[in-house]
Amino acid sequence: MRTGIQVKNYPNPFNPATTFSYRVPDGKAQKVNLEVYNLRGQRVATLVDQVQAPGDHQVRWNGLNSRGEKISSGVYLYKLSVDKETVVQKMTLLNR
Repeated sequence: MRTGIQVKNYPNPFNPATTFSYRVPDGKAQKVNLEVYNLRGQRVATLVDQVQAPGDHQVRWNGLNSRGEKISSGVYLYKLSVDKETVVQKMTLLNR
């Protein structure tokens, strides 16, 4: 399925933090949800869960889970949902 929303994170691979950039389409404010998952499908962190105005947005993630604990090196998935559209991408955390 082709989607109109886009998200990227940089740097990727990252240590200790990465920044997500995404755009809420023009028109009206929309519900935005950005979450990080491990490869087992377990949610690691919720970075955004709110209604946001149209335009460009950024959020920084420090590599900590929702309990504030440092997570292990590895590949993680991030999922951005804007209104009824969803996109999933991979990223790699390299702890030293």
